[in-house]
Amino acid sequence: NELEQLHIPHMIIMREPVPDLVAQQFLQYFLKVFASGKSLYLAVQEARKKLQGLEDQCPCASWLPVICQNPATIPPTWQQLRGHHQNYLLPSALIVSVVVTILVMVIRQLGMLQLWELKAFDQLMRLRPNPGVDTRLLVVEAKDAEIKRYGYPLPDQTLAQVLDKLEYDQPRVIGLDIFRERPREPGHQALSRQLQQNQKFIALCSARVANNPENSGIKPPSGVPESRLGFSNIMPDPDGIIRRHLVFMHPYHDDPCATDHSFSARVALHYLAQEGIKAKTIAINKIGLGKTVFKDLSANAGGYHNRDYRGFQVLLNYRETVARRVTVTELLEGKVKPEWVTDKIVVIGITAEIAKDYHPTPYSALKWPYQEMPGVIIHTQMVSQMISAALGERPLLSVWSVWAELFWVWGWSIIGGTIAWRCGRMLYWGLAIITATGGLYLLCFGLFTLGVWVPLVPSALALVATSGIVVVYRKPVGAITALALGRIL
Repeated sequence: NELEQLHIPHMIIMREPVPDLVAQQFLQYFLKVFASGKSLYLAVQEARKKLQGLEDQCPCASWLPVICQNPATIPPTWQQLRGHHQNYLLPSALIVSVVVTILVMVIRQLGMLQLWELKAFDQLMRLRPNPGVDTRLLVVEAKDAEIKRYGYPLPDQTLAQVLDKLEYDQPRVIGLDIFRERPREPGHQALSRQLQQNQKFIALCSARVANNPENSGIKPPSGVPESRLGFSNIMPDPDGIIRRHLVFMHPYHDDPCATDHSFSARVALHYLAQEGIKAKTIAINKIGLGKTVFKDLSANAGGYHNRDYRGFQVLLNYRETVARRVTVTELLEGKVKPEWVTDKIVVIGITAEIAKDYHPTPYSALKWPYQEMPGVIIHTQMVSQMISAALGERPLLSVWSVWAELFWVWGWSIIGGTIAWRCGRMLYWGLAIITATGGLYLLCFGLFTLGVWVPLVPSALALVATSGIVVVYRKPVGAITALALGRIL
């Protein structure tokens, strides 16, 4: 009567009290058959037959189990009972996804994922399709052979000859990525006259770095107006890799490099001015340039945590090979085609080892042995980025808002919980997690090629963690449900 009041539609009971061994063996046989997909009646029937082997210890053991049921209801299958358990698990999976997402985002804000996210950024950068060489640019470099031939630093006379040779073919802009804070005789007067009078020429200086006595700044060449000066400073990340482009920066009052434009920005803006494109301030952190709005990176943008906030910075959208490169010797010996120079941007710099102007980039790990990129090439990358973005040819790399990234990570956390909720077998669960992680990677890569850097590492962590927790939680609950048999026992 007490069981009847519970309104359980189907029950398996024993006609008489039985030893524990009989009850345990029956339950084991029954669950094995019932879980294989057979009906309740067949499962009980086969389990009773199995009990015949115990009748020497417990007479009539196979006769004891009996089904009591409500004739108006249809016996459930194992899959239906398991689905009931899954429906019970779904709210728990959602709660776990919320908790895991919050924990992952807190860990991220503390900077504990920064290194992994930056490495993922590098990998996505290396895997992108090669956009090819920017034909608007030409790099004239002084390699070890030039240093051996002309000396180091390059004499003013050599640089004056280079400028004379270039001017004959009428480039649009010439950028000298070589410090010339004092004369390097012979030839100083000839070089100084060219630097002061040639309106196509952009000179270099180095801004003072606060709280760093070893980097007090380097003066520009004398007589060059501020409108044709650019600072050389770049912003390495904590691991030393250059991933950001410092576009503008206010100089200190006693700075020897009294310009707020970077060398790359000054070169790019001089080139774009002849296209009728000028920079326009839209807001304190936004600058319009042609078809693109440059937005300053926040301190915690993307995978960064408390980045160096000085100046106006954007992510550097590299080209694998940015420009055609020729040597100073090739130029002076007339081996450079005029069409490589005419109406182009020419950047002059030193790539010899003695200059010690090499920096790691996302592409460095792709080379073997590990290869760093010369400073003149990095500045050329920055020039190419600004021009390509202003003309609408290539997008700038951007990041989402904090809230957008939060919901993105939560979405992948929900996917992880859903996989654990739906996949009963560990093999299927493992395959589903691998597939989902691969899909996440491909989606992040696709967005990256479109110019959007979205959280990859936090999303993968939330996906796997949520799914793993739900799987661990599901096992004891599933075992209890199976032993209790829900609506049956």
